[in-house]
Amino acid sequence: MRMIKQLLTVFAFTLIYIANAGVLTLEGYYQGKNLFVQNPYSDGEFCVVSVFVNNSKLISYPKVSAFEIDLSNLALNTPITIKILHRNECKPKVLNEAVIMSQSRFAFTSVNVDRDALNWSSKGETIGGKFLIQRLNINNMWEDLETIACKGNLSASYYTWDSEHCTGLNQYRVKFIEEDGLMFYSNTVTFQYVRTPVTIYPRRVTDVINFTSDKPVRYSIYNKYGERLKNGKALTVNCADLPIDDHYTIVFDNQKKTFYKK
Repeated sequence: MRMIKQLLTVFAFTLIYIANAGVLTLEGYYQGKNLFVQNPYSDGEFCVVSVFVNNSKLISYPKVSAFEIDLSNLALNTPITIKILHRNECKPKVLNEAVIMSQSRFAFTSVNVDRDALNWSSKGETIGGKFLIQRLNINNMWEDLETIACKGNLSASYYTWDSEHCTGLNQYRVKFIEEDGLMFYSNTVTFQYVRTPVTIYPRRVTDVINFTSDKPVRYSIYNKYGERLKNGKALTVNCADLPIDDHYTIVFDNQKKTFYKK
């Protein structure tokens, strides 16, 4: 019982302390850079009590005159609210607040995909911006498929890109990059493409690998160390320049296959 009373006393004291503390609040969007805070020292104590990012405590009682708020675990353009609790008799200073203040008016207004095309619309484009069409590959990485210059309209703009579906599940998104490097991502859209899977031949290669497809196939070839040696889009791949007597991995059509260069 005595222990419970002590804990309640400490808890009550903490609540009173927080209630009497000042709060510096910042709102914006993560744009790839961290924040730096100046932390004054007076009467034997540093000013900042704690730092919350999107309601999660990130830092407690930093005992340094300046510190960094690390936001690198967030996805680009994630909305953020930062609350810096500090002693009432002092006030910390955020040295680079502008890095979370987006000046862009850009926004994706729609994105969808069907058997024939990926379609999206946007507003607030800036001249010099570009779109990157991306698909999640078999290695669970976003692969750039094509780059398209934006139209530069502040009002609505509409785009269509002829699809390059792989067999099975396809996951697409569109990335927009403004001329100053600020990036935006659309929602991810999916399409299940049903067809006879593409295959390759031969598996013991002298000069070329062939795809059993009526359209060019996007591919990447890796050596046994995971280094990418070739990539492109074709019906046949010239392998004459690959070192002989070795195995390679070719990634294509949501598949990974090995082949031997003889």
